[in-house]
Amino acid sequence: MPKFFDRFYFDAVADKPTAPRNLRVTDSSGESVSLAWDKSASDGGATIDAHVVERRDASRNNWVSVARTSAETTRATATKLWEGCDYYFRVAAENAVGQSDYVELSKAIAAKPPYSQSNSLTYLLSRKNTFGLNTVQAR
Repeated sequence: MPKFFDRFYFDAVADKPTAPRNLRVTDSSGESVSLAWDKSASDGGATIDAHVVERRDASRNNWVSVARTSAETTRATATKLWEGCDYYFRVAAENAVGQSDYVELSKAIAAKPPYSQSNSLTYLLSRKNTFGLNTVQAR
């Protein structure tokens, strides 16, 4: 078959990539949430150019851009979050044909430190023998 038809055939079947997979939270603080994901199962026949990361305050309907990463990068950090607020996150892949569907976290994530002050106090009290501390019960 002539090369003209091979090129035409490949151009005709190129499509958007499939959504990235396994979006997860890897770290959080009072003002940021770090995310990671796995690459799309299919690039749609065209090289993936970028990943688009967005967030949405759980009390609002509009999505806000967090980052646009390279095709090789499968991590991003959302910053300037309000501590204690809940956020939804989603990621899509892009190629020359278009943008994939989004992969979204199944539930909202609160921007908060990984260890609250009460957890830190509980840890210290549980280690009282090591530090020679006396336990005081709160009333």
